[in-house]
Amino acid sequence: MAAFSASIESGDKATITLIGNSFSQNSSTLMTLVTNAFSSYEKMIVSNRLEQTGTDPNLLQPFVIEQKEISEDDVGSNLLAMLVPLMLVLAIGVGAAPSSYDLFAGEKEKKTMEALLMTPVNRSTLLLSKWLSITSIGVLTGMITLLVVIVEIAFFTENLKSGLSFGENIWMIVLLSLLVIIVFSMFNAALLMLTSIVAKTVKEAQSYSTPIMMLTVFPTMIISSIGVNEFAFYHFAIPIMNIFSILKELLFGVINYEHILITLLSNLAAVIIIFILSRILILKDKWVMS
Repeated sequence: MAAFSASIESGDKATITLIGNSFSQNSSTLMTLVTNAFSSYEKMIVSNRLEQTGTDPNLLQPFVIEQKEISEDDVGSNLLAMLVPLMLVLAIGVGAAPSSYDLFAGEKEKKTMEALLMTPVNRSTLLLSKWLSITSIGVLTGMITLLVVIVEIAFFTENLKSGLSFGENIWMIVLLSLLVIIVFSMFNAALLMLTSIVAKTVKEAQSYSTPIMMLTVFPTMIISSIGVNEFAFYHFAIPIMNIFSILKELLFGVINYEHILITLLSNLAAVIIIFILSRILILKDKWVMS
């Protein structure tokens, strides 16, 4: 250490050797900290030497780089874009799930499905009416959740409130958000209906639907690391993921009608496919009888 200090004071070039294990995270972190400390010490030595020679140290730094966010509200908007869609999707799924269990698997378990099938009501009509019931509960749950979230953010938070400044587009964004909630509730009801038809008991239907509802967590991890201007076609074409993508755009005040149309059409197409599968199953006594 004395030789190192003597070399620095005499103006000679000194050498520092850092020995570590780059495959160890702790060692790599420590080496980075030590390197940064020596870099700061190096800048201080250079600055002192320039002052001794009468040279302005600013000559070695012709420009300064400053990083700024596109908007000061990005922090609050990003947090909202991650939390609000997740809360809406979970609320719709959890709110509509009990009714879907009871309307199909529950009736088979209680042996009331046979009596219902003896009525003159067509099975397709029966399927459609039950699906609409599940969808209605999901829409109602989603709307209440959205209202509660907006009220809590607007009146009970400080930093998140700035992320809701939509300007003149606020009513259009609210209407589009409600439309997205309705379409996702239709898709969610179709999925829950299909799992309930396949199941024989309520508990079995719950075990089938739980992994599906857990899928709603994964888009949060994917979408949260993507900028609002970096979305591609597939982000709006894949069901569930497109709900997070379109809600993130809306929460940032971005209204892209092409993305909204892709989201709506992809979810409606998925609903039609699932509905056809459910109709095929419900027409067979194997899947509707206890």
